[in-house]
Amino acid sequence: MYNPSIYEPILDYQQRDVIIRFMGYSNYNDYLQSDLWRHIRRRVFGYKGNLCWLCRRKADHVHHHRYTIQNLRGRRFRDLYPICVVCHEIVEFDEGTKRPLIESSELFTWILNNKKLLRELREGRSPNVDISNNITRDYMNPYK
Repeated sequence: MYNPSIYEPILDYQQRDVIIRFMGYSNYNDYLQSDLWRHIRRRVFGYKGNLCWLCRRKADHVHHHRYTIQNLRGRRFRDLYPICVVCHEIVEFDEGTKRPLIESSELFTWILNNKKLLRELREGRSPNVDISNNITRDYMNPYK
């Protein structure tokens, strides 16, 4: 059985879903409809503002950059970011197909650290993103 520490990044959606069920929710969508998630969203927007961290447009979503037990429970907001619908789609999906969790997390970090991509997003252009040769997995290990 999967048993992470409270700060350990959860590396795939199956692990996230185990934690969600342990918290008493039947699935992730049930969690997103909960009072807990509404409270977490309000606090993230209150702490980090209501502009997308990537393009600076109005944020509609809160993006889990990394899932941990602490941020799923609303006890830590470090890896939660306001994000707009357009940027959320870019980060979470590749031509309509949901990206693996690690890839989505890496892409978010890569865009956030890439001034050219940020400028394109902020100018309203949708960048053609090829992440295959541009991202490393090193940042996923918090102990490095």
